[in-house]
Amino acid sequence: SRVVQHGMAPMHRRPGLRALALALFAPAVVNAAALQAMTEFTASSAATIIKVEQYTVSFTTAVSGTAFSYKTRGYNPSSSAMTDRMAVGPTLRASAGDTLKVTLDNDLSVNNAGEATTMNTLHSPGTTNLHTHGLHVDSDDPQDNVYVTVAPGATHDYQYSITPDHMGGTHWYHAHFHGNTALQVGNGLVGMIVMADAADDSQRPRRAHRTSADGPETGTLRGTTSRG
Repeated sequence: SRVVQHGMAPMHRRPGLRALALALFAPAVVNAAALQAMTEFTASSAATIIKVEQYTVSFTTAVSGTAFSYKTRGYNPSSSAMTDRMAVGPTLRASAGDTLKVTLDNDLSVNNAGEATTMNTLHSPGTTNLHTHGLHVDSDDPQDNVYVTVAPGATHDYQYSITPDHMGGTHWYHAHFHGNTALQVGNGLVGMIVMADAADDSQRPRRAHRTSADGPETGTLRGTTSRG
């Protein structure tokens, strides 16, 4: 006999619910395929150009068939055309010891003249910059300086010097201008950074897990450092 938890019938006994689930998640499947095929760049002597653009995205709801659209912002590599879907930035790939070069090209609309720029308030929606999470790099120019201001129509060159002993991992970058970070990140100004595992990562010594049989540690305060 079968046991149905919490009184819920199996999915095949509820065709209406199954059809609704398929209708709701069908767009997610399409978007997943698009994300899987999104542009990737590997660290090289040439800079990766990331353009910040404002565009209109259109959707049709899966259930009612209602169409709607709205303006948003996205990262778009200069080598490809903006499509009618939400765009995230290209995936940046690098290895330990690389120098990752990025040119941020701000093509957003000009800010309103005379707009107040009070600290911790929403302002300057057309201004942007770039900030990374996970990279152990300098916080000054030309690396990860969150105080850089890239005005509409301007560009800024970033150059991240990755140390030879940098750990591999999956990280990310996003817009971080103080005054519109939530607005721009919520619109889609984000992208992934993939740091390749170093060739000798598998050879690094692993610290053994302690058990109660090992007895208490004495004379040393031990801890772990999390990268990323």
